[in-house]
Amino acid sequence: MAHCAAPQRRRFAAPRGKLRSSVERTDEPCEPVAVMRVVLGVVLASACTPPRAPVMSAHACGAGLIAARRATPRGIESWCADAAGVRQGPFERRLPHGVVAERGSYGAGHLDGEYAAFYADGVPHVRGQYVRGRRQGAWRAWHENGTRWLEVAYVDGAPTGAWREYGANGALVFEGTYQGGALDGAWRAFLADGNEGAVGRSRAGRLEGSILETLRDGSKAETPFRDNRIHGTRVFYDKDGKVTARLEYVDGVPRDPDAD
Repeated sequence: MAHCAAPQRRRFAAPRGKLRSSVERTDEPCEPVAVMRVVLGVVLASACTPPRAPVMSAHACGAGLIAARRATPRGIESWCADAAGVRQGPFERRLPHGVVAERGSYGAGHLDGEYAAFYADGVPHVRGQYVRGRRQGAWRAWHENGTRWLEVAYVDGAPTGAWREYGANGALVFEGTYQGGALDGAWRAFLADGNEGAVGRSRAGRLEGSILETLRDGSKAETPFRDNRIHGTRVFYDKDGKVTARLEYVDGVPRDPDAD
């Protein structure tokens, strides 16, 4: 429990925080939140998996638009642009063997409309929608083995509402709530066996109040937080509930028992 820290959102590759398109130059799988060494995620909708990525799909521009393409270390990118070079209409990136790695559309130079990303073998990775460059509505992600990973709702680019994440084996590993892009309210993290690993609360993305952590051997640790810092008496219990140790903290700093 000593490493417990405020949940931090990581930018998502294309959202263990945001779902970020790989057009934005990142290869992280998704935006997550980390608490008690458990990556936080988000689930709101069904676990059904969309179709696999097509191979060598057609890419055509509308009237008045110019087709463009370029080779990059990450594959072949193709898109449409107006006479001023501003991206408009569909785009896609294909891997060297022809499978589409991501697909979406632009409006006035910003991602706008449906977006999807895929793993190298065509398994769906991320799917969602942009509105004027910001994520909006339901976003979903899947593990490489095809099982659901996370689903989250965005409002103007910020995750908002229920947040859950599942492991590659389908087990729930985290659930909480986001408000305005920050973890806010009660949350729970789960061990690999499905039992609760940690229970606590956050306020605007910062740990607040008592957090109870349960270890695999059944022992527990109860830690008080104030504004994301350990503050107060941290109590340790054995698997039978007997207190085994107490430690005092003041604003995140352990208090020397011999100081009094």
